[in-house]
Parts: sequence; C-alpha cells; structure tokens
Amino acid sequence: MNRALVLGCVLACSAFAQKGDAVSEVDTLYGEGEFERAIKKADVGIARSKSANEAARLQLAKGLSLLAIGKADKARAAFVAGLKKDATVRLEAARVSPEALELFTRALAEFPATVTISVSNGGGSVRVDGQAMGPAPLTTQVTAGAHVFEVTAGDGRTARVEETIEAGARTPVLLTLPAPTVAPQQVADATPAPLVESEPEAPATTPPVDVIKPAAKRSLVGLVPLIGGALVTGAGVFSFIGASTTHRQLTDPFINVQFSDGERIANDGKIYQALGWVGTTVGGVAMATGIVLLALPPSDDSKPTVSAFMTPGGGMVSVQGRLP
Repeated sequence: MNRALVLGCVLACSAFAQKGDAVSEVDTLYGEGEFERAIKKADVGIARSKSANEAARLQLAKGLSLLAIGKADKARAAFVAGLKKDATVRLEAARVSPEALELFTRALAEFPATVTISVSNGGGSVRVDGQAMGPAPLTTQVTAGAHVFEVTAGDGRTARVEETIEAGARTPVLLTLPAPTVAPQQVADATPAPLVESEPEAPATTPPVDVIKPAAKRSLVGLVPLIGGALVTGAGVFSFIGASTTHRQLTDPFINVQFSDGERIANDGKIYQALGWVGTTVGGVAMATGIVLLALPPSDDSKPTVSAFMTPGGGMVSVQGRLP
C-alpha cells in the first residue's frame, strides 16, 4: 500500500515541478521516500512563501507525505489548510491514489462553492433549489453537489438548469430565457389622407316603430241619458195630455162639472201642465246629451257618466267626466 501511495505521490508531485524552488525540493524528497524531511521542508517553504498559490501547493504536498506515513487526519488537515490558501488548487485524479483522492474530496466538501448566476434574453428573479435568491445577476455560495437554478421573468417566461457544482470552486451559471413574444406591428395604410376631412357619419338610428293599439270601443254610455230622456219626455207628454183633458173638462159646455169639482180639476191641470213642461224639457236635454255621447268618436280617456232623476216639482240631468 505504501508503495502505491509513494508512486501516486511521485506522479502527483511531478505536477508541482517547475512551480517554484520550495515545491521542487519537497517533490524531490517525497520521490526519494524522505517523507519526514519532505514535511519539514514543506513547513519551511510555507512559512517563507509570499504566494498563496505556492503555499497551497506546499500544503497539498505535505498532506501527501503525511498520508504516506499513515497520518490521515493530519494529511486531511494539510489539505484543508491548502484550500484555505487557494480554493482552486486540486490534486490530479489520474496521478494520485484513490485513498488520497477520497481524503482530499472530504476536505474540499468543507468549502462552499461560489456561483455567479446571470440571465440572457432579459432578467428576473432567481431561485436555487426552490429558494428565492433575488434578482439576476447575482453571486452566492452553495454546497458542493447538484443544484437546480431557475429564473422567472416579469412577463412569465422561465428558464431552468441543473448544474453539479464543485466544492470550493467559482462556477458561472447561465440561464437563458426564451425570446419574448413580439406582437405584430400594424402596417401603416399607404392611402394618402384626404385634403378635406369629411364629417363623421351620424350613427344609424333605428326608425321608430309604430305601436298598433287596439281600436277603442265606442262607448254606449249615451244610451242611458237617451233612454232616460225618452222616458222623461214621454212622462212630460203624458202630463200635457192630462193638463189638456182637465182643461177640456172645464171649458167644454157639454161636460157637466160641479163647482166643487171645478177647483180640483183646475189645480190638477196646473200640476199636469207643470209636470209636462219639466218632463219634456228635462227629457229633451237628456236625449240630446245621449245623442251627442253616442255620436262622439271612441276614446281611451275617462268616460263621462250621465245621471237623470226626478225631483219634487221637476227633474235633473247630471253629466260627469271629460268630453273629448
């Protein structure tokens, strides 16, 4: 096992050759199997180095020497110290043993990776593994491994990409949004504008629709005063006949009338005559009113009402309503 580690370390340390005097000396000692001396030489070079990258490579070389002598915990600590100096230093997987590579990977997992997220075809809000991070572009740190990066533009366009991020590395992540949909532009009318603008046409109006109303029925209310007037007129005529009869009784020499009956007959004649005048007058007016009402055209207005009645010593005709 130690021979495999030494061979792997020799191959790995050859990658450090020609990177600086201290690194070359440690590589040489490591290749000769002088692990203790290589460790001491690495410590001196780390203390004197002014380059973070050189100090980081010396720490990796020291870690390989520690692992070769069975001090895995100290080797891992050396790897961590080297990554703190420069997080970009790496062991070449093809030139180191699986044990050294696994130990270095565990040390590398302690360092978060830095990702720089940018968006093309616009911008939007970025989410990493479903967690909102803010508007793009942005730089943040994530753990090593697979991550899902998403962006949502203001108009609803989205983009999504999954990246495996290496621990301790600075990784750019580009999210490409779909091209925005452009509404078709209206083509300008090539027809020249008229010299004289015509007045806008009036909006079409719907002609009024004649509402056909049902024909109004002719009112028969005129029959009331007409019939009533005829009856009253008939009563008046009858009264005149009675008055004429009493008058003939008083003036006809062939009729023998007692003196005592003459006064009564004279009074009856006066009453008959008065009733005749009242009856014919009132009846005539009522009949005329009825004829007028029957002759009027039909109307939807309120219909007039006519009343005729007799009173002591006379009669009365009443017409109520609005005539057309």
